[in-house]
Amino acid sequence: MDYTYEYESGEDAYETVNPASPSGRIGRYAIMASDELGAAIERANAAHRDLAAETKDILTASANAMRLGPGLEADSDLGPLCNLPHWTDVCAKTERAISEGAKALAGGFAPNRPDDGYYYRPTILGDLQHESIAGQEEIFGPVLSVLEYDTFDQAMKMLNGTEFGLTSALFSNRNDLIQRFLAESQNGMMHVNHGTVPDNNVPIGGIKNSGVGAFSVGPTAANFYTSEHSAYVAW
Repeated sequence: MDYTYEYESGEDAYETVNPASPSGRIGRYAIMASDELGAAIERANAAHRDLAAETKDILTASANAMRLGPGLEADSDLGPLCNLPHWTDVCAKTERAISEGAKALAGGFAPNRPDDGYYYRPTILGDLQHESIAGQEEIFGPVLSVLEYDTFDQAMKMLNGTEFGLTSALFSNRNDLIQRFLAESQNGMMHVNHGTVPDNNVPIGGIKNSGVGAFSVGPTAANFYTSEHSAYVAW
């Protein structure tokens, strides 16, 4: 759900302007998986403000380059949303985010009427407040919100400052920040220098309002599919 980019050295900071960097890969993955994967990234905490502009440029370019079309066509990058109610919800929530002050750096609109397909342009939202709908809720469409911070303390506060806690990711070359992230992230799954795709052999689940019951997949899968009962029999 959440992605934080925290590279400190000048050499590694170059990664923010590399299309193959975490920023470039995260942008495409977040948009392409947004309608079908609960762990798809919804919020990106762009690193220090002096790197934020470059990060947003990469994400915006990636979104603008994506081609909409039927999912079975080879030249399509992004297919339609699943149904009319969901398309309507994505349109409404994105419009609300923009009305609350977010700026659509890319997309922010449906390219056609729903009769021609439930398409929505890949969207990058910037200049938003953490308390806004785009900073708090999962739009569950091809919409990625970019939040900026000055210190790692602020990034962690934004990361945990929501009712949800499914998964989060940190890209960093500093072990002290990595250890803080692993200790303080209020999420059921955490990734370091790795996207938010879970492993098939590891328990999958969230905390807070992102999880109910035992984690599925992995060793806990049996508990996930088990219902416990108590029976009292008297003779």
